[in-house]
Amino acid sequence: RWFHLYPDRHVAAGDPLHWTGRNQTWNWMCADCHSTNLVRGLDLETGHYATSWSEIDVGCEGCHGQGADHLAWAEAGGDYDTDATAGLAVDLRRDSIPEFDEVLGVVFPGQETGGNVQVDTCAACHSRRRPLSDGHHAGTPFLDDYVPALLDEGLYHADGQILDEVFVWGSFVQSRMHRAGVVCSDCHEPHSLALRADGNDVCSQCHVPDRFDVVAHHNHEIGTEGAQCVSCHMPARTYMVVDPRRDHSFRVPRPDLSVALGTPNACTTCHTDQDAGWAAEAIEAWTGDAPDRGRDFAHIVHAGRSGTPGAWNDLAALAMDGDQPGIVRATAISLLPRFAEWLTPGMIDAYRAGVTDDDPLVRLSAAVASAPLQPQQRLAMVAHLLTDPVRAVRIAAARQLVQLSGLGLPPELSRQFELAVDELVASELASAERPDVQTNLGTLYALLRRWQEAEQAFRRAIDIDPAWIPAYVNLSEVQRALGQESAAEETLWRAVAAVPEAAEPYHALGLSLVRQRRYDEALQALETAWRNDPNNGQFGFVYGVALNSLGDRQQAITVLEDVVDRHPSHRMGLMSLAELYREEGDLESARSILQRLQTYAPDDPQIRALAETL
Repeated sequence: RWFHLYPDRHVAAGDPLHWTGRNQTWNWMCADCHSTNLVRGLDLETGHYATSWSEIDVGCEGCHGQGADHLAWAEAGGDYDTDATAGLAVDLRRDSIPEFDEVLGVVFPGQETGGNVQVDTCAACHSRRRPLSDGHHAGTPFLDDYVPALLDEGLYHADGQILDEVFVWGSFVQSRMHRAGVVCSDCHEPHSLALRADGNDVCSQCHVPDRFDVVAHHNHEIGTEGAQCVSCHMPARTYMVVDPRRDHSFRVPRPDLSVALGTPNACTTCHTDQDAGWAAEAIEAWTGDAPDRGRDFAHIVHAGRSGTPGAWNDLAALAMDGDQPGIVRATAISLLPRFAEWLTPGMIDAYRAGVTDDDPLVRLSAAVASAPLQPQQRLAMVAHLLTDPVRAVRIAAARQLVQLSGLGLPPELSRQFELAVDELVASELASAERPDVQTNLGTLYALLRRWQEAEQAFRRAIDIDPAWIPAYVNLSEVQRALGQESAAEETLWRAVAAVPEAAEPYHALGLSLVRQRRYDEALQALETAWRNDPNNGQFGFVYGVALNSLGDRQQAITVLEDVVDRHPSHRMGLMSLAELYREEGDLESARSILQRLQTYAPDDPQIRALAETL
């Protein structure tokens, strides 16, 4: 039936969500998962597509690869008893032997000896991800063709429950089921699209009913909605107005986390007339467990997202916790750069462990997040990933090492670096119609000192989306690097005109005006950046420093107080505020800031030096 995807929003031409906009283009948004053997065929110069496909549907070759050998096998009267692969290019069968644990009452399917080929195949479409190539290649590792989203804010709740539309894979790989070797076809019949059985019988394939499908386990009357396994362990969330999707992390309901962190829970999803506190108490009364079951990764991820002081220690420990799923450890590493100012030995240990982890998703995340490391440190940790067997990891390593090209790579890695950079460029060109991708390309070309190509990419990004602010700011940086400060300023004024409420162009404009010694104008631009985005601590810090440099110490103190109130672990804001308090003679306030700094990093030499002045 026809229905409106955005019933509460008027979507007119020009809106990114309008059918003529880039976010609704079939070739980019839909075709790769709803077609077989797709080649998008973008002509970058004209912006037109010459897209081709075998089927506008998920045909056999979409999962099993080229079918010529299978067809020949069938025409020759092939027999499954003698050739179970049936000539298929990609064999998606399980090749492990299930084992029954009588104590737990659970059948463990066992890990596939050939790797998780089936889950990788399904992930190509059933995940939130960024493509690295023009079309999926059946049978290749997932991370050769895509970079998946981690448990990012806005996509997942802090405990890993689904929030935005993430298409299953990211929740499934968090689960104990995945770690036990369960694959998609254990529950889903991939050809009919039906479940393997009805209701709880799906789960009873592995979980003995006498142990699990009883009131003692689920505490609900048999036959009711509450007695269904999925009601507690796979709560649904509706997307696209009419499409409910179940969370595939198979988690135990945790209303205590709802109380502490505001995450949803399965209990109050059904008992809508009750709150999370009631649910936590009900579980305690039923099971005897306290509603607060201790810290887990939800608390740590929440603290990392919130910028909580000291969160870097727990994130580093979580990243190295081998009992946690790979996507959780990768997420912990991805949050470490938020605390780049507090680079501790524990954080460095987490990076070092991450770049050598057995899970390629963790290696990928560690490479991407390694920017806060000192150049020589980063070079030593990341260089070996240029020869990683997984393409996404090689590309991430190349992106980091391009920034360090002046340091020089070991001679034996020079050729691998060139190849990885080629892969990096090709991966961006796979989505070249996107303004963010053109900006990525421009940044890459600028790092390679290919200035003309960099400028061309940034201008193309602006042509695609005149409101794409990062392209203006990066273009101005190229112009500045070429000694064209006036042109850089003009570019930033264009950005301000395009999106007056944006903060980043005002901040960059302020820095440009400082370089031109137009200090009063610079101060006004920096103030506007801070006012437009008061949650950006760096904008506030730079504005505060500028105020002090121009003689307005009291206003600088006011701004820096606001910065550290909003960002309690903003190191440079705290250090600068303590110095200003000292200069004002307010030693009590300065020592109060010092105590906070010493709590965060007691052995830091800069903090010890500050203490000596107080």
